[in-house]
Amino acid sequence: MNAALFVTETFAPLWRRRTYAAALYLMLALPIGFVGFLALVVGFALGIGLAVVWVGIPLLLGVLALNRGFAALDRRLANRLLGTGIPAPAAQRTREGTLMKQVTTLIRARSTWRASLWLLLRFPLAVITFVVPLVVASTGFALVAAPFSSAFIRADSVVGGSAATAAVCVAGGCALVVLTTHVVDALAWLHGALARNLLGPSRADELAQLAARSERAEGRAELARELHDSVGHSVTAAVLQASAARRVQESDPAFTAEALAAIETQGRQALDELDRVLAVLRDEQAEARPSPTLDDVDELLSRTRAAGVQLAIKRSGDLERVPPAVGRDAYRVLQEALTNVMRHASGSTATVSLAVGDDALDVTVENGPGVSIQPDRRSGGNGLRGVRERVRALGGSLTTDETAAGGYVLHAELPLRSEA
Repeated sequence: MNAALFVTETFAPLWRRRTYAAALYLMLALPIGFVGFLALVVGFALGIGLAVVWVGIPLLLGVLALNRGFAALDRRLANRLLGTGIPAPAAQRTREGTLMKQVTTLIRARSTWRASLWLLLRFPLAVITFVVPLVVASTGFALVAAPFSSAFIRADSVVGGSAATAAVCVAGGCALVVLTTHVVDALAWLHGALARNLLGPSRADELAQLAARSERAEGRAELARELHDSVGHSVTAAVLQASAARRVQESDPAFTAEALAAIETQGRQALDELDRVLAVLRDEQAEARPSPTLDDVDELLSRTRAAGVQLAIKRSGDLERVPPAVGRDAYRVLQEALTNVMRHASGSTATVSLAVGDDALDVTVENGPGVSIQPDRRSGGNGLRGVRERVRALGGSLTTDETAAGGYVLHAELPLRSEA
């Protein structure tokens, strides 16, 4: 089994398409490498020599831009024929800003100088990788053809043993031809590894891209929490008010009118919030709006009461001591807790407590038993997950539990600390 595997691996490059693609790459590397090397050396020599009369400065900048062009060509060639999958560095994907900014980016980008180093190494490496396979393959073909040459036949007629000598020549030549394919694969791998390190993003670039993706993901998660908290609360309140208005639309027209007005207001708020979030997701210009804080709690309680929840609030301590960042998250925690009361305990009574201690703000929402407006729904949990993320980000703690009376209690402890 091992012998069969060895034979298979030995002759596999002969019928592998990528071997011939790599051979084509190595053949093209020599002329491309020569042109790039010549442009780099001559351009820098002239640019440095003429720098004293300022003519060399634009020439040097032109050489740097030309180097990046050659690097882009080599990168596409390696990706196409070697399958390296090298992405373009971030500095080469952007063409934004003024001309001076683009020139500054060109000079300061590490990818520019790494591309120049690639062009310096490219030509001597291309010479080696072109000559070595050519010599090995030529020797192999020459040995295979040798027994059929007139000189070989004349020599064997004198010395004898022509069949054995011919067999050795043919076998040795075939071995060298097979070896050539492995040499091509090895040299192509060397080219690909070097190109990947010099033509692709550097380690610093990759870390920067990772940080940017992480920041975008965190921003989208924050938008998702904001959307769930604000729109979810408005829609839940609107559903409850619509349900109440439907039941008394004939017996209490005044209440129905008030409910419809409240639904209209909350619907507009939800649409505005949707527009803002969608604009951010599409990288469009969104209207800046201040996030609600503890100063807006009374309005939140008023909307919740209008949805049929009997609310009482207890405040203790100096709420002015709460930093704005903590106040914004405390509002969202309270909003999600009241949204859950409306969804899962409609018609219940609830108590809200805001207590400012020496080093923490305690937010507690406790409600009695009520009726769920979606009794058959089994999915969910995103709201509480978002609350936990908010509380954890502040270094606080969150506990939720059912009460003995069949209700529910949510308690969040948010450390008081100044914004960074």
